[in-house]
Amino acid sequence: MSQLGQLPAGDVVRARPWDVVGAALGVPMVLWGFLAWFGTVGDSGGGTPGFFSGTGATGIALVLAASALTLHQILEGRPHSAASPSVAAFLAASASILILGGMIAKPESSTLAAGAVAGLLTALSQGVVLVLGWLRGSGKIVKASNIRALEAQQAAADRAAALAANRQQYGQLPYGQQIPGQQIPGQPFGQPPYGQPSYGQPPYQQGQWPPPR
Repeated sequence: MSQLGQLPAGDVVRARPWDVVGAALGVPMVLWGFLAWFGTVGDSGGGTPGFFSGTGATGIALVLAASALTLHQILEGRPHSAASPSVAAFLAASASILILGGMIAKPESSTLAAGAVAGLLTALSQGVVLVLGWLRGSGKIVKASNIRALEAQQAAADRAAALAANRQQYGQLPYGQQIPGQQIPGQPFGQPPYGQPSYGQPPYQQGQWPPPR
């Protein structure tokens, strides 16, 4: 068994909360299967339970399969794929579409009961929480602090790359010289550094008096 499977239940919930909720939604889906999903107009009976309805039974089976697959992934500690959500999310989506299609395509002589509405909401909720669990587990959701940290790292990398390019182009300059186009802080714009001649003047020689202006 993986290390995740050996953790206490509370630590597992904190590690993958959305997946745990998605797996737990299979329990109420079983309860909705015993409720009436479709009734008959004018019939005061209990109606047809979800387990005895074609679309209801299939939708319940898909939700239970998604719950079992998610629970297996949690206990085995299998990471989320960065390419696409897990198969369980697609199973929950299929259950939602199937249940909704059965509710729309019901005969006019049939009525909807509370079990069908509850089953549809449960299947939709399972699909949503499983997708959220995939977004969080695969790193698709990034916090604002992480975005600022990544931007700061990228800016630092850009500055280092620009400095390395300048050094490679101009080499190691002697003291007092600067890269063309670079302004020394505190020096008037366009003023050459001390010891360097202005345009059209000879360089200053030691012992020369008066110094060139």
